[in-house]
Amino acid sequence: MLLNVPIKPNDSGFKELIDALEKCPSITEPKKRRDIIGFLDDIGKQVEERDTVRASVISILKALSGFPSRFDELIDAIGFYDQDNEYFNNLIEVVSDIATQQQDLENKSNKVISLFENFELNNSDETFESLWSDLCSVLDRIDWKYIWDACIKIKEINKNEDQKNYIKSLCFTKNYESLKQIFLDQYDHTLIIKLGEFLKKDNKNIKSWLDKANCEFKNTRSSPDLNIDENRYCFPPILLIIIDRLGDGKDQDKWNVRGQFKTQEQQSELLLSQDKHGITCDTFEAIPEKIKLYLDFLENDSRFGRENIGKLRVEVFLPLSEIRRNIDSWTVDSEEGCSIPLITKNRIFIRIKERISRRRNYRINLLKQGWEKIDGFLKQELAISKASFGEIRKKTGKCNLIEILENTNVSNWIELTDFMEHCLSLWCISWKKTLPNDESERMNFFGSILDSGIPITFWNWDSIPQEVEQEVKLETKFAECLCRSNLVNRCQKLLETTWSLRRVAWGEKDKIERQKRPGYYLGMLLEDPEILPEENPLQTIGVNK
Repeated sequence: MLLNVPIKPNDSGFKELIDALEKCPSITEPKKRRDIIGFLDDIGKQVEERDTVRASVISILKALSGFPSRFDELIDAIGFYDQDNEYFNNLIEVVSDIATQQQDLENKSNKVISLFENFELNNSDETFESLWSDLCSVLDRIDWKYIWDACIKIKEINKNEDQKNYIKSLCFTKNYESLKQIFLDQYDHTLIIKLGEFLKKDNKNIKSWLDKANCEFKNTRSSPDLNIDENRYCFPPILLIIIDRLGDGKDQDKWNVRGQFKTQEQQSELLLSQDKHGITCDTFEAIPEKIKLYLDFLENDSRFGRENIGKLRVEVFLPLSEIRRNIDSWTVDSEEGCSIPLITKNRIFIRIKERISRRRNYRINLLKQGWEKIDGFLKQELAISKASFGEIRKKTGKCNLIEILENTNVSNWIELTDFMEHCLSLWCISWKKTLPNDESERMNFFGSILDSGIPITFWNWDSIPQEVEQEVKLETKFAECLCRSNLVNRCQKLLETTWSLRRVAWGEKDKIERQKRPGYYLGMLLEDPEILPEENPLQTIGVNK
């Protein structure tokens, strides 16, 4: 949410916000307050704990003042403890009032700028005004987060990050008058039908409004194109596997494997046991067999007969510390009783679990920006440009892909992260050597990918002997993977191409023969912000409760 945080006594809303925060039990209790500060991640590190509650609250607000788009992280953290009590509800009201005042000021400023440009348009569209009025009564019954989710999908009104944050704040406060102005600033007022369409699955009350809106616009305007983006793809069914370490003490070596099933229309939690979410594994090596249980369930349950399970994709979300493991080497027992690599039968891909925490929204936003760079590249008739990190660091230039070569020494990972985040055209990195042997260095490498929002990353799982490299021709195979046609439709063909290379390699029973295949060495991370596990309660599929 976008909020210019009041931090001085004469700032509008300062006293009211301080008072509301002080009354929240989770802020009053020191231990919970420390937890809340910890939830703020990098911002929390700037907070200085003080002797009094008020002094601590002021310190929190000062830390947040430089990050107006992340104030909702504080709200979410407090809500984790105080959800639905009177003090939290009062806090929401105070924050909404402050944000609304700020929004109204910004909206008045925007109106002055565009008054003459859009005067005739904004004051003559009675159809829009009538439909918007009816829509507001429906929006009042919908949670603000659903409204925000719908708005963010309308690319015409989300021109930049500042605009997105402003719209998110309008949704939080349900400031429909200012939100209306966002739509009025567009020449195509049928965009509100898009809003209704994207809300349809979350609220049945909007269907009658949509029927009326389509009827009203039918004779005067063409129906809007509901494609969010020309690069959008109708996803195949996807099994999302979330892997977590259970905890400390006696369970520190145990793992939890949880599954969610995603189609184009919905996402559901898969329950294979009657009393809990997920399956416990005593060792990390037992995880593949648990994944197979989810796969077998989807393949054999009649409820999934209409889904194209034969094209099922498996996205495995591993903790950052475990991405050193090559999931292509995971084996499971076949029906014949022999051990086979999981990759040979299933489209399985690695993801970073830390991406999905609800407190990491800024990382999702960075990843979305990375995909916008891919979209921008596809709209232009350009070849994929490559340069080494060292070369492009010396001179500013447009580059879609950087290569970190065997002799490149990355001693400052923050520098690499900062470089990738601010390179305007960069959407892919190729680490042209094996992963670092040191565990902390591996985590630094993948952490820089996580924090920079780069969607596509390649690396070698093993060092390639020179005689094998000449035969494998990995560079040629890499170029074939990363061609323009493989990037359209959310990079679906890129996933298929790399999976084909990997499964063929692991289809070889003899290790020496396996090492002659390019797919044996190819590691790839492709992070898609449209495919993420849900942390909130979902509809469940599986055993009866």
